Amino acid sequence: MSGQGPYWETAGWFNVLHPEKLPSAIERYNNFQEYEAKIAAGEDTSPKQ
Repeated sequence: MSGQGPYWETAGWFNVLHPEKLPSAIERYNNFQEYEAKIAAGEDTSPKQ
């Protein structure tokens, strides 16, 4: 179990169903989705220096 389900659900809520657009929430959960997708694909997610 990865525990990412609630984040995907929340991203969907803010992107589609929430009556008011909240850019900070949309950005936060979309960024987390991208991060989790990279981990699942085996990509390097370490900070770049």
